[in-house]
Amino acid sequence: MPRRCALRVLLALLSCSVPLLTQATWIERSPGGSEQEWASIIYSSDGTKLFATVEFGNIWTSADSGATWTERSPGEIEREWVSIASSSDGTKLAAPARDTNIWTSSDSGSSWFEVEIEGSARQWVDITSSSDGTKLAASSDGNIWTSADSGATWTERSPGGSGWGNIVSSSDGTKLAAVRSGNIWTSADSGANWTAVGSTRQWVDIASSSDGTKLAAIVSDGNIWTSADSGANWTSVGSTRQWSRITSSSDGTKLAAVVSYGNIWTSTDSGATWTEDTSVGSTKLWNGITSSSDGSKLAAIVQDGNVWTFEAPLSVYGATIALGDSHSCALQTGDKIKCWGSNNHGQLGDGTTDGSTNPVEVSGIMTATSLAVGAAYFFSCALLKDGKVMCWGYNNVGQLGDGTTNDRYTAVEVDDITTATSVALGSRHACALLQDGKIKCWGENNGGELGDGTTTQRSTPVEVTDITTATSVAPGVSSQTCALLTDGKVMCWGSNYDTSPEEVSGITTAMSIAGGEGHFCVVLMGGKVMCWGENWRGQLGDGTNTYRSTPAEVDDITTATSVALGYRHSCALLADGKVSCWGENEYGQLGDGTTTHRNTPVYVSNISTATSIALGGWHSCALLTDRKLMCWGTGGEGRLGDGTFDDRYTPVEVVGLLVPPPSNAPPPPSAQSATDVSIPPPPPPNATAVPPPPPSPSPPPSSNSLVFLADYESSAGRVSVLTAFVVILLRAL
Repeated sequence: MPRRCALRVLLALLSCSVPLLTQATWIERSPGGSEQEWASIIYSSDGTKLFATVEFGNIWTSADSGATWTERSPGEIEREWVSIASSSDGTKLAAPARDTNIWTSSDSGSSWFEVEIEGSARQWVDITSSSDGTKLAASSDGNIWTSADSGATWTERSPGGSGWGNIVSSSDGTKLAAVRSGNIWTSADSGANWTAVGSTRQWVDIASSSDGTKLAAIVSDGNIWTSADSGANWTSVGSTRQWSRITSSSDGTKLAAVVSYGNIWTSTDSGATWTEDTSVGSTKLWNGITSSSDGSKLAAIVQDGNVWTFEAPLSVYGATIALGDSHSCALQTGDKIKCWGSNNHGQLGDGTTDGSTNPVEVSGIMTATSLAVGAAYFFSCALLKDGKVMCWGYNNVGQLGDGTTNDRYTAVEVDDITTATSVALGSRHACALLQDGKIKCWGENNGGELGDGTTTQRSTPVEVTDITTATSVAPGVSSQTCALLTDGKVMCWGSNYDTSPEEVSGITTAMSIAGGEGHFCVVLMGGKVMCWGENWRGQLGDGTNTYRSTPAEVDDITTATSVALGYRHSCALLADGKVSCWGENEYGQLGDGTTTHRNTPVYVSNISTATSIALGGWHSCALLTDRKLMCWGTGGEGRLGDGTFDDRYTPVEVVGLLVPPPSNAPPPPSAQSATDVSIPPPPPPNATAVPPPPPSPSPPPSSNSLVFLADYESSAGRVSVLTAFVVILLRAL
């Protein structure tokens, strides 16, 4: 079957971490309008291009992540296509017809060339490709064949017997791994020499990280086995099932596997633990699965059925964009970060305190994977690929975590954090989710928001008590923090809670969470959204302006994949790529072309292909499938990044950005590039002073897909907002 695009994570934003593929909505696709005998499927690395073969039919291609399809007929006749391989950009393809030849394409499947391979008759089984499409390896019922020139010529390899199953390649094409009934065989020299590894079992499929070091293989009617050393040593994981296919993210941390007549299972820790996704039903004969390299998109096929796709807007861990009240940041191609807006405490990270209406590069950040922006006190943080965290900006209470209270105009490393998977910021405190499911926090602790059982301020990280299974963390304002757990429950601590975590009642199926200045929202399994807390501008979306101490359902939202909150407005990303917003709209932050407050959701104008969203105090942004970043709302302090200070009631494009595709994200809760934090200054220019909302208890901040933190400096009466948005976590991984 096709090989196993890597799943990248998908991206957590701001002060929020997110697990990969956390329960979102699967969409059934029907290429050709009828069920077919699908044989294989594969993504391009960014998840925009999708290719699938029919066992007795043609090849189908999609350039919009499976929304629409085009039928291709190499040679003008139907064939028994068994597999398909793709270069990372989706331009070079190779597909073997079972008992004939291999066909190649260099234009994403528009035209095809048949490669006649001399020698004895063979029946092809599978094919895999290097990321540039030049190196190919194909397995058959006889031997393994390799090509170093995009399939023009082939060399037969004889590792030690016949009856080969599926095969997988590292991104450079040097490391290969193939299964057959018996052992697993690996090669470190593009197939020239092979070594038998693993124990004798009925192996059916294998997946690999992009560097070829992490492997995952499945046994029919057996377990899943993983290796972290290119197959030298193996560990049995998962339970005994009739496994059919498996796929891996490029870093090998995210895995997804399908069971014949069963469900889809996902893992975000290299197979150590697994989550079953039962949303599609367990009566389907799953025959293949693939993922984008960042893990934000999955696609699976039913042998006598249709294609199913699953998208986690903005990858699963790590945020690509992050907004504060008065500054914004975005992850860039090359794992760098650019920020724009106010810079009074160095929160743009460029070594100055000069604000900018256009994006400027953060100094010293070269390996970022996600972003976070501080709500009210002007600081930012980035998660790095090695699990460390760096922060910059305001540091009056130790919120940068470097052991001091000195402001930093360029990034400094947070002490004692080496295994972080995401980072999230509150008004004056920050938290990091660790690989083992624990959380560490630092900074202000007046209300117990650090969760260590005290109210002692900390300039270096301390561990939150009694949290060991967190999938994301969401620091809020008003001295609160919340965490989403693997069982879908939410734990909160700080103001209105204890100084140690306590469970939020009534929430058992949360898949993402976000916190605002005085209100909070969760996305539930199935796509509904529930909110509670302050509601005087309609920010709870329940059709009233009544404060709610317990969660109330948002009207007309049934397909949400993530939610983000601003000061007094809220937005949900929907499964079809549209965005709905509700609440305060004084500066056009709802994006519907008006300044009318709304207590029920309205669609954002001209947004239909969003993959992620993030909100600041009075502005909002959406990342689109074409990687453009669109923002709307107040333009004060240059927040919108369009080179002006103008308010915008409908979306405008941020200038000077090269936002990477979700396929570049690292591991779970935070796998993209750096986490940036922005700090919001005073209310937007030309804005009428907005009084703080009437006093009322602040609900627990959520911690998953999106987090927004708002706080205000009582001395200046200035509201600061922190918004964290995370590629919605897909349960499927």
